Amino acid sequence: GVIYSNQPNINFSKEAYGPHEKQVAQVMISQKAQEAEMTNGKAAPLLLFLHGGAWGSGFATMYRLLSLPFLKRNYRVVILGYRTYPDATIEGQVDDLVQAVEVFTNKYRGVG
Repeated sequence: GVIYSNQPNINFSKEAYGPHEKQVAQVMISQKAQEAEMTNGKAAPLLLFLHGGAWGSGFATMYRLLSLPFLKRNYRVVILGYRTYPDATIEGQVDDLVQAVEVFTNKYRGVG
């Protein structure tokens, strides 16, 4: 099935990492994994997904379904959105992704 923001047992949020409307990630974690983080004080494994699209198309929402097997294995899944052409050059897109990886690895490395 499709993952919706109100799906039971999955905590879903959209988190910005920059000022542009496309500089946002979709963050998902099962309630079970989030509870384990709080109980054990240990962060859930983190999967960052960078979508494709030939630098000019695609968006994070298209890839939610791929997170299901990882959510079932108690990963926190972060699907990174970024500016595509014509909002950014390839260099700008790479900069977005580098920034996003840094922001979310720092944010979730020590969660728990």
